[in-house]
Amino acid sequence: MPGPLRKAMHWLSAIDWTVGDDSFAESPVRAVASAGAATMPVILGACFGNASIGLTASFGAYLVAVSHTVLPAQNCTARRLLITVLMLGVAAQVGAAAGMRPWAFLPLAVLGAAWQALTEVANTGLRLPAAMAVLAMLLSTGNISGELSAVPYAAAFGAGAVWQALVQYVVARRVDAPTASPLAEFAAVFSAASAARWFMAVMAALAIMGGVIALMLPLPHAAWLLTAALRVMKPLHGDTLRRLKQRFVGTVAGAIFSAALLAWPLPALLQAGIFAVMLTIMQLVGARRYAAWVFCLTVIALDLGLRPYATGWQSAGYRVLLTIGGLALAFLFSVCRPSPGLPWLVALWRRREIPRR
Repeated sequence: MPGPLRKAMHWLSAIDWTVGDDSFAESPVRAVASAGAATMPVILGACFGNASIGLTASFGAYLVAVSHTVLPAQNCTARRLLITVLMLGVAAQVGAAAGMRPWAFLPLAVLGAAWQALTEVANTGLRLPAAMAVLAMLLSTGNISGELSAVPYAAAFGAGAVWQALVQYVVARRVDAPTASPLAEFAAVFSAASAARWFMAVMAALAIMGGVIALMLPLPHAAWLLTAALRVMKPLHGDTLRRLKQRFVGTVAGAIFSAALLAWPLPALLQAGIFAVMLTIMQLVGARRYAAWVFCLTVIALDLGLRPYATGWQSAGYRVLLTIGGLALAFLFSVCRPSPGLPWLVALWRRREIPRR
């Protein structure tokens, strides 16, 4: 690895803004192999003159790579990948078919938020794939490219997800920590419904408010506001607040960096190279360094999602504003969440500690 790149990676990995979250690939070889495989659809789409299909397939591949950089050494590894591909594929199909029609978008947003809340509280291996499936569903409502209808979009997305699942089965780092089977994890998720009912209700309410605001905004990918809010929400109040700060820093930095990229019509192969570099860095630093991780996520989302609209600084500015709106919603609901029996404004006014639920 060249000296400047090694120093840059060392600087990124030294960021100490950590949260107790996902463990990602530590080997540069594995990270490069995974990112290279996810980039292949973009390259093939560019070579065969259909960039939209390539971008969509790489979007599906990207979400699988993020969900499963680490796999258990045993307990149905292939079945675990298959479940993730099915969740992502169904989410993309449903989201693309629903679009931004209120009668379809709002119920889906509520169901997705409740499912994410349930998996967060259960804290099994389904947690991150479920969150990525909700993200895929919400972003697919905007359809990455208007050139694709719902069925071709879902087919391209699913093909990319299947391809990346095969790659992750080979290159993903195996861990020997004891893990339950996928069926046992599903059982654990549904058994946590009673403990998660308050957090599910809060997430559903957030989805309704965020969904209504997104529907009122005449912006491309307005659902990003809701994805930003849902992604930082955690069952514990302190975790949510830490993520709010880190996501704001990472997203603003990523949007500014992406604005410079979106200001010019970059060649498709250069665009694919940027995607590969960002995904590699994203896996190396891991989600424990959430600000750097979100920086890469934002650049990838802009690179894959908004390039068809190619409005330069305006696109990046919209993404920053949508993120700020989503974080404001998350802050509001994280404050009102902990005390179901006492209005949150009264609790703040009395300056009493709100019990954590």
